[in-house]
Amino acid sequence: MKKLFCFVLLLFTISEVYSQTDEIDDYTRNIELQPYSAESYYGRGNAKYKVGDTAGALKDYTKAIELDSLLTKAYYNRGYVLYRLKKYTSAINDYTAAIALNPTYARAFYERGETKFDIHEYAGAITDYITANSIDSGYEIPHFKFGIAKYHLGDLNGAIEDYTRALNTDKSNAAIYYNRGEANYALKNYPAAAEDYDSAIKIKPDAPAYDGRGEARNKLNQPAAAISDYTMAVNIDADYFMAYYHRGITE
Repeated sequence: MKKLFCFVLLLFTISEVYSQTDEIDDYTRNIELQPYSAESYYGRGNAKYKVGDTAGALKDYTKAIELDSLLTKAYYNRGYVLYRLKKYTSAINDYTAAIALNPTYARAFYERGETKFDIHEYAGAITDYITANSIDSGYEIPHFKFGIAKYHLGDLNGAIEDYTRALNTDKSNAAIYYNRGEANYALKNYPAAAEDYDSAIKIKPDAPAYDGRGEARNKLNQPAAAISDYTMAVNIDADYFMAYYHRGITE
């Protein structure tokens, strides 16, 4: 039965690839007949992207834009591919072009926000996320990312608020607890920081969380407990040098 399932899955995969290849061939034939059809280049770009030909997809999207500079979706799709190729500045430029043509293009605002977030343009990312949500509420505010952005922008209380909102829908995410712990520690709210690090450890006991809790406990005049946490950190990750340093200055 398992072999039959695998064979059927293989046939489905092969037929899917063949259908996508046929789609490329169809667009190519249409381009031969209508060499100035921006839609045909755009469609072929989509088909090429589906089969993993990102270079070919980019070339076709670019040609589509050359033929029709108002083809909003071509800018968006080219930006989408460029983002996945980590060509962030070029991706932002394409999303911006799409937005200029369609100022209510929620998806373009959201994806531009994602791109800005990845290159640490946090203020711009927040603005784009909010704009996308205001146009289409289906693009939910990513509160965890808002927390990270606000932390780096120096808005520690705002970061804590967003981390807390993120936890309302995802209580099993250790990274949210850890990051809220970092914000609480920066605000010198050491009991809250220790509690957050503790919650992170219960979900994912890693070196940064133990080291963070150790730092919070140290500030709470609990040196023995702090040393224990630093030791746990280096036991988990022998290369986590900050835990050695913190343990050294505590001892």
